[in-house]
Amino acid sequence: MSGHEGVDPVEKAVREAQVATVTSGPGRAVGLLRAALAGAPGDPRLLLALTDALAADGSLEEAQATAREAVAVLPESAEPLVALARVQLKMPGDGIRRAAETARVALRLDPDSTRAHLIVGLAAGYDATATRADRDRARPSVEEALRLAPDLPLAHVVAGVLDRVDDPANAETHLRRALALDPHEPDALVLLAGLSTTEAGTSAGLLRSAAALSPLDDATRLRLEAAVRRAVHRPAVVAPTVSTVALLGAVWLPVSPGILGLLAPLVFLVWGALRVLRTVLAEVPRSFVRRVLWSDRGGRLQTVADVVAPPAAAAGILALGTGDGEGLPGVALVLLASVASAVGGAVVTARLVTAERSSVRGADDTDQRPRAADVAAVAVRAGLVLVVGVLWAAGLVANPLVAAAVCLSLAAPLAGALLVAVRHDAGPVGLRRLSAGAVVLALLLGLGGPVAEVASGGAAERPGGLTWVGAPGGPEARDALRRERQRQQELERLEEQRGPGRLPDFGSEPPRAPTAVPTIEVPDFTFDLPGDGDGEATVGP
Repeated sequence: MSGHEGVDPVEKAVREAQVATVTSGPGRAVGLLRAALAGAPGDPRLLLALTDALAADGSLEEAQATAREAVAVLPESAEPLVALARVQLKMPGDGIRRAAETARVALRLDPDSTRAHLIVGLAAGYDATATRADRDRARPSVEEALRLAPDLPLAHVVAGVLDRVDDPANAETHLRRALALDPHEPDALVLLAGLSTTEAGTSAGLLRSAAALSPLDDATRLRLEAAVRRAVHRPAVVAPTVSTVALLGAVWLPVSPGILGLLAPLVFLVWGALRVLRTVLAEVPRSFVRRVLWSDRGGRLQTVADVVAPPAAAAGILALGTGDGEGLPGVALVLLASVASAVGGAVVTARLVTAERSSVRGADDTDQRPRAADVAAVAVRAGLVLVVGVLWAAGLVANPLVAAAVCLSLAAPLAGALLVAVRHDAGPVGLRRLSAGAVVLALLLGLGGPVAEVASGGAAERPGGLTWVGAPGGPEARDALRRERQRQQELERLEEQRGPGRLPDFGSEPPRAPTAVPTIEVPDFTFDLPGDGDGEATVGP
């Protein structure tokens, strides 16, 4: 021991730096530790403390260099390597993979290093490029950490990070165990809120608790805002989808009251979405909701679009089901609902990307794993576009402009989300490619189909010409035109089957008009015969 009072000056400097980090910020701690290093250059304890302070202050490159100095001073110790791995875990790019490699080197020096085992598990759980095999390879390290420290909340948090994709139920068990050990563990709250097994209302409540525990954490606040935006946008997603299906039926079926049957699933789905919204809003203060939905231009734009989409979709179905004319109002309302949903979805997607980018992993390490709901939404829209394409190829599209409207209605939400993902370089690459393919096909059909119909003259030959939904005159007139078209197609088919070189079928010639029969004058050959006195001819001898 040294010093006037028998207190180790290095230990005193480390403690003062720890207090300064909490009271004045990590910048103050960095200054204190550098001053202490001037009096004790190369001291590993000061180097390790300075590494942590620099990392907390955001100076990751300097923190990495300082940790390497500590490794050079203590080459046979695992502690400097663990400190270096902690810094690399926060660095962008391939920092996560380098952190796992450094932690494995530390485990060769100290197989019982709990923190090294946990870094291996964190790296595999947070690495966006890691496969399930990579996570399985890291799982023994997490299990060993749980064996070494079964009551350490961080160990259960890391187990939840590793299993959140492959086994959400097991991840929920570990995260709830971490909260039982430490109810004020913000990482456990945030991770539990993000699990697929957690309901929307519960997720909002967990994020609110995490934000209250870490009021200066922008990432948690942004995640809570994203949860509110998703809940508000949910009705605007399901309603245009149902109305687009109604419009899809009008591509080859006559408009009829049967389309009104789709109002039932529309009401059911929108009502379910509104119930989810209610549970979310019950967990979040009203002032926070108002600020999220109306404080800036993006929030106001999303709110207006999400309010417009469901009523427009319902009105579109009503117009398609009750209209007996060309159906243009119904088509326009369905397109309006889809465009409004696309606008709201673009705002939500942009805010979600911002929330993900604000996480501690860095901007380049945003989670690229496809979410099941996102994949399903894109797959359904892409499948409907393919249905329209098959119907068009089979000649079953009686209304090309309606088919074009369906394609554009399906493409609008995909295009909005795709533009945001490309702009921010976010989202799974495979999902972006699927969205791009569906959008391109929808635009080719939606814009090129009617142009090709008009250019080829096919629309002019169609009964009623270029009509939006059948032809004017009500269902009877449309059915009559359809039967006439089918009869013409049957005659054309028979004509093609006869082919050239055959004798004409005289039996099929139309009957000729009857001609007048000429009148012939017959001469009068009457003559007088001898008779009796009474003027009668004598008959017989």
